Amino acid sequence: MPLGRSKNIYTVSVNAKTLVLGATENQITLLREFSEEEIAQYTKDLCDEEYDDE
Repeated sequence: MPLGRSKNIYTVSVNAKTLVLGATENQITLLREFSEEEIAQYTKDLCDEEYDDE
């Protein structure tokens, strides 16, 4: 996701983890690390919310 000139946010899957990275021209910074279980729970919660809205 671009945030501005030479500023982006990326999600990267490595082994059983998902990393959220902030990147500029000069550096890459780890913003957040999610385990496989956290991603599964987040996805389940999103699906539950969609069904609650119907």
